[in-house]
Amino acid sequence: MEGLAHSAPRTPGEKWQLFDVEMVSMLGEVQNDDDFTLLRIEAGSGQSLPAATGRTTLTRMPNGDFMVDSFFDITYEITYQGAPGGPLEGLSGTNTGTMRIQVGDGTPYRQITPLWPDEIDVIGLMDFTPPAAP
Repeated sequence: MEGLAHSAPRTPGEKWQLFDVEMVSMLGEVQNDDDFTLLRIEAGSGQSLPAATGRTTLTRMPNGDFMVDSFFDITYEITYQGAPGGPLEGLSGTNTGTMRIQVGDGTPYRQITPLWPDEIDVIGLMDFTPPAAP
């Protein structure tokens, strides 16, 4: 999975930071797998889909770590084709949907340590949960 996000201006080093973010592009692809000849997942305006916008809040904790709360509301597109001889043989299509990607939930156990003073590593903290149906 590859991605590109742009964030609004912020003041590095501040104890509390709130800023808007746009995930411009997210793209992941698998080819020639046992189940799929093609499996592609795309999101963001860089993929000709609606803008994936969100907001991030960084709160510096007393020990110097950051508590991260962030979300993106995205429209995604999944394209697939089942591999010959596999369980999905003969199946193919493209599905489009929307979901919210949420990082953090405001609780202290979601703290992360900065790699550099103004860079944070949020790998492994993403919860890909679709929004509740109305």
